[in-house]
Amino acid sequence: MAMLNDPSGGPGMHIDMSNAVDMKCEKCEWKTFKNTHLIKTISALVSPSGKDMIIPIPVFACEKCGHVNNEFLKNEFEE
Repeated sequence: MAMLNDPSGGPGMHIDMSNAVDMKCEKCEWKTFKNTHLIKTISALVSPSGKDMIIPIPVFACEKCGHVNNEFLKNEFEE
């Protein structure tokens, strides 16, 4: 049984990785992903600083086809 310790070093949070399910790309079903970024811009009219802003948003993209699963996006764009 593989165990994963809490990365924060907290006391005793163990996850049994034998119960984990591989995530797959929604488009091509590939199982590996890379870190990448979506880039958002905010106009100076609505920016808290009063200046145009460029905001990188980290997401995971499929290593094979580049698709970003909807599950990886939903928290970034929910209101």
